[in-house]
Amino acid sequence: MSIQRREAGSLAEGHLAWGVLAAPDMIIVHGPLGWLHDTGVVFDVLLAGAEPVGPGTVERIEAKQADIVGLGGDAEGAGAIAVITLSHRSRYQPQVASTAPSELRSALEQESNIWNALERLEAVPSGVRDRSPSDVFGPIEEWEINRRHGLIVSTELGGLDEVILKWCRITRTCDCPSSQWWP
Repeated sequence: MSIQRREAGSLAEGHLAWGVLAAPDMIIVHGPLGWLHDTGVVFDVLLAGAEPVGPGTVERIEAKQADIVGLGGDAEGAGAIAVITLSHRSRYQPQVASTAPSELRSALEQESNIWNALERLEAVPSGVRDRSPSDVFGPIEEWEINRRHGLIVSTELGGLDEVILKWCRITRTCDCPSSQWWP
């Protein structure tokens, strides 16, 4: 999962931060989080996954709200996290494991960096922050290009009856005998 600057030329250029899906409509992102306060940064959440056959599935979802959480005055720095609520649910499964409050308290008493504490507890997958953008985004950009090529089907119709037939098949609102329009 990547936070992406919306108007970037490529996924690697647009990458702002890595994160994980915590719930179908919520992600957690590691610090530093200064980009969240930059009103010039318009971003989306990019979620992608490989499919058994063909190109993978890519989702781009807008954020609805961001809650920054930090300890000891570190609400912007590397030790903070952002809990971002998405505008709608993702099709993907959350990647966050449950953690007992007592375990989280103990980890945070030893480590003020919230993401590090969550990694130590295996509540978030380790190594997320260390991913190489070029390794991750190459296949995803290819998936999006492949899906785009198959998106458009152009049909040139020969006459008014064919246009009307096409319209009735699309909308299924025509006041026509069904045997005339649908098999």
